[in-house]
Amino acid sequence: MLKCRYYLSALLIVILLVSSEADDTALAILRSSGSILLNGSEAPSGSAVFLGDTVENQGKTIAALTLNGTRVDVNSETLLRLENDGIRLDHGSVLVSTSRGFHVRVGCIFVTPVVTGSTLYEVTDRDGSVTVAARTKDVNIDSRSADLRQAKKSPGSPRVLVREGEQKSRGEKCGVANPQSASKAAAEGILNSPYALWSAFGVGAAIVCWSLCRNDDPPSPSTPR
Repeated sequence: MLKCRYYLSALLIVILLVSSEADDTALAILRSSGSILLNGSEAPSGSAVFLGDTVENQGKTIAALTLNGTRVDVNSETLLRLENDGIRLDHGSVLVSTSRGFHVRVGCIFVTPVVTGSTLYEVTDRDGSVTVAARTKDVNIDSRSADLRQAKKSPGSPRVLVREGEQKSRGEKCGVANPQSASKAAAEGILNSPYALWSAFGVGAAIVCWSLCRNDDPPSPSTPR
């Protein structure tokens, strides 16, 4: 019984350590030549940026986020948030140079490269209007969903192609997404999360170990008193 409890405690410690390490993994490095706000506080050049962090360029300084295969130039008067495989632009303008499918999301609008390769594009959000300029290679504009996969599948979300050298604008507001689709997307996001998988694994392992422990120490004695 004591040995079983030891194994259970060791398992829970390993799960907590793995989850903590995943949470502390930086996704990007912020470099600037002036005052840039990271989560509302002034950040020195070379600061690590994590999933969900906000970056704000309030002045006319130069700032850039660099991560695996992508560089995002953060122009003046710009506020953005880092998310998985992309950023969410609250307002302002960004110039993205990427060799991956790195996206920019503005409200319900997603901007993504058409092909995987060296792509350069600019996204500007001013006064509720989103302007997309394809500098090198083509990009797509999808809308009406908070999830990129749903945006691609939804028949009510027309895709707009912006060819290299072209520029197109769209309204920031695209209407309300289908509640069922949104719920499904949220559920898929939770199931695809590594933290959720580790948690599920930990709960399952704990149940199995607890069952084994009970077998080692049955609740009813074999010989009743």
